[in-house]
Amino acid sequence: MRFWHRHHPEGAVPTSGPSIPLPKELSTEFRTLEPGSVRFFQGDEGLGAEVDGKRYEGVKVVPLFPLSEWDGWVSVIDGEGKEIGILEKLSELEPGDEELVREELRRRYLVPKILRVLSCRERFGLVEWEVETDRGHKIFRTRNLRETMQQVGNYRLMFSDIDGNRYDIPNLRALDPQSRVWIEKYS
Repeated sequence: MRFWHRHHPEGAVPTSGPSIPLPKELSTEFRTLEPGSVRFFQGDEGLGAEVDGKRYEGVKVVPLFPLSEWDGWVSVIDGEGKEIGILEKLSELEPGDEELVREELRRRYLVPKILRVLSCRERFGLVEWEVETDRGHKIFRTRNLRETMQQVGNYRLMFSDIDGNRYDIPNLRALDPQSRVWIEKYS
């Protein structure tokens, strides 16, 4: 894929897109959260937490290590972007709390795999993609795909749409020829 290798070095790793919340303010101290002092709940603003009696709404949970390691070392971030603390081991939480955290991680970090590109068209400086994924039919828009697309290994590509949702093409060579043409045209 000559067009791809011109723009990204071999083995480049995807960068964090807007779908991965990062704390606005880093903690000045390393604070681990005791499993017995944390309770999670579904609130009006999504996931909520109560830590040592203090209630937080709009909580984000972010794995600190690779996304394949979801059993622990998860940062808990409040609705204002400040880190509350770190959960070392999710399995030590109460079962209901553990399930809420794991469900939030699955929801946030689910990355659909593109199986086929059905169509692409440019409109108002955006590219509208219609694709078939392992999660069903999707339509989304991207700005400059070159800025958000990352090569992982030789033929795997990852990119983000304008809303920060990420998409994965596990093996570019496995796509049908027309899908590869669309990707080459807009990347």
